[in-house]
Order: sequence, then C-alpha cells, then structure tokens
Amino acid sequence: MASDLGRCFLREMIQPDPLDADLYDQIQCVARAEDVKPSALLAEEARMVLLIRGGRQAVAEWEADHGSLTTEELLQGIEEAREVLAQSRLLGAATGSGRGRGRQRGA
Repeated sequence: MASDLGRCFLREMIQPDPLDADLYDQIQCVARAEDVKPSALLAEEARMVLLIRGGRQAVAEWEADHGSLTTEELLQGIEEAREVLAQSRLLGAATGSGRGRGRQRGA
C-alpha cells in the first residue's frame, strides 16, 4: 500500500496541469498543419522558452559583472541574433530539417 501511495504522489508531482480547451484546440490545429504530434510541438516550444530564459539569465549575469548594456550594444546583439536566425532558417530549408519536416507522426 505504501508503494501505491508513493506512485500516486509521484504521478501528482510530474503530471502536467490540464490545458484549457481553447489552448488545446489551437495546439492541435498547429500540430496538424505542421504534421507533427502535439507533444512534439509542445516540447519544441518548451525548448525555445528555456533557451530564451537562459539567454536572459546570461545577460543579467553579464550586466551584474559589467554594467548595463548600452543601446548600441543591444542593437548590435539584436542584429547578430537576426543573422543567426536567418542562417538557421536557411540551413533548415536546405536540409529539410525545418519545422514540420523530417518528423514522424504516431509513436
């Protein structure tokens, strides 16, 4: 019985909160349009959120050591980020690894 209680407690800790119906419908629509499973779409978006948060944390740490970034430095960073994004999109299109490609539905 104690192990049943432990499994139930663990399930409560790791089971995600249910999504509201409108959000779930939107996720389903995007996933269908991109020919991916909803879980794959959510995982990809979660990775992006974590990447953004990590970047924000890195900037905050750098600023704590070196002072606030200037407007010029921020604009330069934005431009560099745009170039990296453009290159990654070009690479994805050239290799067929862009969103919705190279993934399998099911399993």
